[in-house]
Amino acid sequence: CSAADKQYNLTVTPDEVDRRMLRLSGDYPAENFSEVLAQGQMSLAELRAREANRLIIEKLFTNHVYARVAVTEEELRAAYTAHEAEFQEPEQVHAAQLVVKGLDEARRVQAQLKAGKKFADLARRYSLSADAKVGGDLGFFPRGQMPPVFDEVVFNLRPGQVSDVVSTEYGYHLFRVLEFKPARKRDFVEVRAKVEAREVKRKQEEAHEAFEKALLDKAKLWVNERTLQSIRGRPVPQASAAKGR
Repeated sequence: CSAADKQYNLTVTPDEVDRRMLRLSGDYPAENFSEVLAQGQMSLAELRAREANRLIIEKLFTNHVYARVAVTEEELRAAYTAHEAEFQEPEQVHAAQLVVKGLDEARRVQAQLKAGKKFADLARRYSLSADAKVGGDLGFFPRGQMPPVFDEVVFNLRPGQVSDVVSTEYGYHLFRVLEFKPARKRDFVEVRAKVEAREVKRKQEEAHEAFEKALLDKAKLWVNERTLQSIRGRPVPQASAAKGR
């Protein structure tokens, strides 16, 4: 990387290399880092030199390649339109559950609900599920996220309705639906940051490839005519042979 650091006036300080080395050694117990170096047949000085070169390369791309990458608002909106299927949100339901061990207990809780007791209070008192502490609240979820039996029940209830007792491998459940969110497409403003990050990354990769290609194009290849002709199985003319000496 010596040509690159001279051409672009790039340097790394000892402190920068020290921080990189500290980060590398931090991945191993102190007594094991030397063993890792030995296994790789690399000295500490060689590792420092390698990391210094890597820092130079990182600076080269950060300061002279990636810094030129920009994405316009028009490009962002075009990318949003091209990938709009990714931003479709399915219908979601906000539900709560109460789960107990036996059917008889589930029926007794169901009777208390019919008598006017609040679902959340009963869930906190009786439910065996971890969400009991928040009144059985499961939050919003789309189809397919919960066990199939959950979906079969809650997506067929109206907001405010409580299910009959439902038996699953986890116990006996009662579900209450709180609200629904209809399917929708997320607005551009909501996903702009995500689209921008992806487009910037794509353009950086393109810039990286173009920069490397430009370096290769500048490289000069010197061809030995005698060697080339011998590989092809052809005799070398005397004039060419003389030049090749």
